[in-house]
Amino acid sequence: MTLTTPWIHCTAVACTAIFLTPLLSAQVTTDIGTGVAFNPPNQYPAPYGNQANGSRHQILVLASELNAAGMTAGDIVSLGFNVAVPSPTTLLGFTVSIGTTTATGLTNLWQPGMVPVWGPLDLTASVGWNMHPFDSPFTWDGLTNLLIETCFSNGFGSENSGVYRTATGFTSVSYRQTPNPNVCTFNGGMIVNSDQRPDLRFEWIPAEIRRWPHSACPLPLPAMEWYSSPMRHSTFPTLGPGTSVTSPAAAMLRPSIPISPTACTT
Repeated sequence: MTLTTPWIHCTAVACTAIFLTPLLSAQVTTDIGTGVAFNPPNQYPAPYGNQANGSRHQILVLASELNAAGMTAGDIVSLGFNVAVPSPTTLLGFTVSIGTTTATGLTNLWQPGMVPVWGPLDLTASVGWNMHPFDSPFTWDGLTNLLIETCFSNGFGSENSGVYRTATGFTSVSYRQTPNPNVCTFNGGMIVNSDQRPDLRFEWIPAEIRRWPHSACPLPLPAMEWYSSPMRHSTFPTLGPGTSVTSPAAAMLRPSIPISPTACTT
């Protein structure tokens, strides 16, 4: 097998190419929720819910829950909701935002500081995981509670898509469903709380990723090391096993960099 997936290991003085099997990947998927029950077409919380023309949801996920599911500090690049029964209605101007909070339970007040990461785009839900790849990664410290916000406003009502949800032991959702077109901008109105949290899927890249050089490649590195702090690949020329270039600081490149394959084989 030819090993063509390259990484760069950098110390304070030099960088060395490392070639890994193609099966190794930096991106990790973490699901929060059991995927058993889902909301009926006339019930909220429902991030893809159009019964009342529009809706805004804030969804709290505790850092302890994420850690228990294996999620650590890193860049979140996408999130999604698992749909059991989709509504055929297109949701207009759907947005996803994300932020962090010290709150361990939500109230009838919207949490501030949300960062838009997807949309506004028109969305028609489909069966299964509906993923929202972020415009820019959201860096999470692995310690702070996460807050997800969704919002859209249609000029008409239909029914809610059934999204899988899991009961939590705390108030994990705040939502407002309304025909008022100011649903995404007005911080008042009737805000309802719930512990029925829509299941979530996070796609993320760990801040530190454990990788190992293949034994057939003559590299001056130990069998296992931790790598972190990605650098821009534009600072490096094409490299092969054992090739080094100077580097000003310890760093680690992610695996999608355009480095040529080599004859390092098994």
